[in-house]
Order: sequence, then structure tokens, then C-alpha cells
Amino acid sequence: MKERAENLGHAQEVNQSNYRGEDDDQILAVKAKINQLRFKIKQHFGLGDRVKVVDLMRQEGELRLNLAELLGNDSGVLFATF
Repeated sequence: MKERAENLGHAQEVNQSNYRGEDDDQILAVKAKINQLRFKIKQHFGLGDRVKVVDLMRQEGELRLNLAELLGNDSGVLFATF
């Protein structure tokens, strides 16, 4: 991971969250779920359904924590956009 970061000119944390495990089905599945939730959050926000938005955001937060753990506790995943 360190060598890849140096070759690409990225911080090691960037590579860990963006490149590591891209072939790992579990990681890709979590990222897909996060993207689906973000779509639903926008949809329900537009409808003014605050209760649903809060629930969906809680679910997204849990998935982001799960993804960070899968990627070696990379806290950058918590705020990334996929």
C-alpha cells in the first residue's frame, strides 16, 4: 500500500480507502449500499420526510463504520463520497 501511494503521489490513506479491496465483493457491496442510501436520503429529503431521512442517515453511518473497519479502520471512509 505504501509503495502504491508513493507511485501515485497519494497519501497512503487515500489509496487505502479508494484502491484497496476493489476486487473484494464485500467492500463493493457495502459501497453500493451506501450509494443506494444516499439516493434514498435525497429522495426523502425532497419529500420533507424528516423521520425517514434521519433513519436512512443512521443506516448510512453504520455502513460507513463497517466499511472503515473492512478497510483497516480508515476514518477517511466516513466522509468519502462514492
